[in-house]
Amino acid sequence: LDAAREDLRRSEEDARNRDADAQNALAKQTDQVSRLRDSLTVSEDHVEEARQTADRYANELVRVQAETKAFAEQLDAARKQLDDAQAMAATEARDRDVWKGRCQDLREEVNELRARRRQSKILCF
Repeated sequence: LDAAREDLRRSEEDARNRDADAQNALAKQTDQVSRLRDSLTVSEDHVEEARQTADRYANELVRVQAETKAFAEQLDAARKQLDDAQAMAATEARDRDVWKGRCQDLREEVNELRARRRQSKILCF
């Protein structure tokens, strides 16, 4: 009977030790699960931040592309205006040269007419 009681006591003690070990293992695993959940939450936050950043960059890219297109259109319009202004300046320069030539021709004619008049006045006296 004493041997049975000793076996029962050892069995109960072993059971308590196994239970304590199991409790410790469960506590460790619970702690590890808790750390993994915290890590998962942090990772999810990082993923969400990355998505928001990607969305901001995508929106910024669309905005910059629209601005670039608008600037390109403005540049094209300015180039066309410059080309038109250069063409008008060239035309005006050619016209000015023509008128200068005509004006010079008229001056020469007027000078010739004056010279003839003087000669004819001199001859008249």
